[in-house]
Formats: sequence, C-alpha cells, structure tokens
Amino acid sequence: MPRIDANCRPRLKPIYPLYRLDDDTIRVGAQRQLTLEFRDPRGHVWELLRLADGSRDVVSLIQDMRCRFPELSDDAVMDGLERLDRVALLDDARFDTRGPGLSRYEGNVNHFLHFVNLSDDPWAPHRTLQGKKVALLGLGGGGSVILPLLAASGIGCITAVDYDRVEKSNLNRQWLYGEADIGRLKTSVAERIVSAINSETELHTVNRRIDSAEDAYDIVQGLDLAICAIDEPPFLAQRRVNSACIHADVTCLFGASQVTRGRMFTVIPGLSGCFDCLNIHYTKTAPRFVDQFRGFHEAAFDPPTIAFPPDVVRLGAAIVAEAVRLLTGYIKPVSVGAQVELDFLSGTTERFLEWPRYPDDCPTCGNGAEADWPIFAMYPGRTWRKDGDVS
Repeated sequence: MPRIDANCRPRLKPIYPLYRLDDDTIRVGAQRQLTLEFRDPRGHVWELLRLADGSRDVVSLIQDMRCRFPELSDDAVMDGLERLDRVALLDDARFDTRGPGLSRYEGNVNHFLHFVNLSDDPWAPHRTLQGKKVALLGLGGGGSVILPLLAASGIGCITAVDYDRVEKSNLNRQWLYGEADIGRLKTSVAERIVSAINSETELHTVNRRIDSAEDAYDIVQGLDLAICAIDEPPFLAQRRVNSACIHADVTCLFGASQVTRGRMFTVIPGLSGCFDCLNIHYTKTAPRFVDQFRGFHEAAFDPPTIAFPPDVVRLGAAIVAEAVRLLTGYIKPVSVGAQVELDFLSGTTERFLEWPRYPDDCPTCGNGAEADWPIFAMYPGRTWRKDGDVS
C-alpha cells in the first residue's frame, strides 16, 4: 500500500462506533467479523482514532498526536495511520462532499464505504452506476422486484421488457402492480412506478415477447448488462437470451426461481462459459443429463406458478446486489461462470457449480457445431447461425 497522501483528511469511517471495553482495551465496530479490538494501555490508538475526525490533514494530525504524546515520532504516528488504513478503518473526509442530488444515495455510499481505503473515493461506485445502461428482460415476479431496486440503486438508464398485462393472479408476488392495474400493460405500470421512485433514472420500455435470440439482440446491443428474468419456455428462454448477449458482447445475469430454491448465474462473453457451455458441461460430466432433459420435455409438464412472496424478494434482491458488483467491481461478483443457489428453507447460499468455457465445442461462444451435441436438438425454436443470421 502506498504512503498516505499528506493532504488527505483521515477519518474513522462514520459507519463504525469507537468505544472502550476497559482502561486498556478499545473496540471499533459492532458487527460480528467486522469488529476490531485493540490493546491500548497507553491510549495511543484511542487518541489517534479520536483525532481522526476528518477535520485535520495528515500533518496536523501528526502534530496534535505529538503534542499529547511527545515520546512519539512523526514516523510512529504515520505508521499508526498506515496500520489503521490497512485494516480499512479510515476514509478521506475530502470525499464527503455530497453535492446537489446525491444525498438520496448516502445510504448506498455508506455501504460502499466499508470497502474503501484512504486513497479511494466511496462515491466512485455510485457515479459508475449513474453512467450504466441495463436491460431487464421480464417484469413478472423476479422482474417486478428487480426493477425498483435497480432504480433505487441509482442505475442511470434501464430498458424494461415485457409483453403481458397485469392479472389478478400476479398480485401475490409482483410488487410493481396493484388491483387498480389489472388489465394494464406491465411496461406502462413500470414507467409510472420508476418515475415515482427515482426521477433521475432514465427508463425505456419495450412491449415485446422474446420468442427468438433476434428479439433480444437489438434490445441488449450496446448496453452494459442484461438481466434475464424470464423463464418461459423453460431453458429455451435462457438459451435465446444467452445467444443474443454472446453476439452482442453483453454480460448477462440470469435468475430463476424453483420450488424451495432460487438460482442465478452470470455469463461474460469471451471470459466465462455461456449457457450452451453449461449444457455441454453437463453432457460431459453428468451421465444421465441428456436422458433427464429428454424425459422432462417429453413429459410436457406445465408447472403451476410457485411463488412464495418473501422468497421472490430474496432472489430478486440477490440478483440486484450481484448486478451492482458486476457493473462497478467494488467487490468481486460471485456468479460469473458459476451457479449460485439460494436455499429458501435454510436461508443459506451456495456456489454449487462452476463450469468452464468450451471454445472448441460450444456452437454459441466458440467454434463448435450444434449438431455434435444431442442436447441442442431437444431445444425447439430459433438459434443463432454462424453467418450471423438468426433462424
């Protein structure tokens, strides 16, 4: 870590309390696994943290510490500051200027504050989000949770896609809509809700059913992230969106809910395995995968809606949290090339399967031939041709 800038104004991050346990011991923080405890019989750490209130630059802070503790050298005080910075207890108060229109995001930025050091701007992730463009495909159970959370997080531009109208049966889990909205286009209601939540977010709506990769391609092209919250027809919907995003070179975050679990995974074109790579991976590693897939489709099972409202919210919130990680990089995302599963019954989250990219085998993100893999013959509908056309 580089030496601390002498012009910065060190401050104990305001998200952490500072308190004494006894005359010799102090604590910073009050959350399990984040609380730090210091033996401090001479009071050096206590005083340094107390003086680090953002009102002093480094030179002034060192001078004030030496006035109280003449036995300390400049280097000793600087070493103390660097140690506190290494455990991420300090931020630079110069970044605390909020400016017009930013106070609404203070809670978001206080979250980002935990992850910064003295040399970092905690507002940087928020400013990044303001410049990002995201497509949300589907405004059903998951999408109706995801959309307002994206707007509240400060995403600059959102394109929301759906073709359906609000039905009474939607109201147990689709939070965008109320009884008065029954019969209205979901995209129309979304426009009203987002404008009420955050007038700074630019919202575009598209009334369209995604029946092919082509239907999604022109929507996601040129965006920073697509979120696939459509799951019908099962598996085919994800394959269509995957194909569109691979050819548009757009990262896609997929989410789907099951009976007692929810799942998400992310595809980054050229970096991670794509959805078709996942099909190939299962074909290679799970001996009964193709038989299972064939049996499922031959059963022609038409599942009823299974959506317990609290679980829908949990999955939607996890997807938005991952989207912010993908867009800003403020911490590492967890779902790139990996399936992450939320167990609604136990309350646990598991990163249970990673799969590689198969550039020599995959017909979508690589140079493989679709005909070489029987699994793809079981997917009806349109797929992307090698010449760039959609058929």
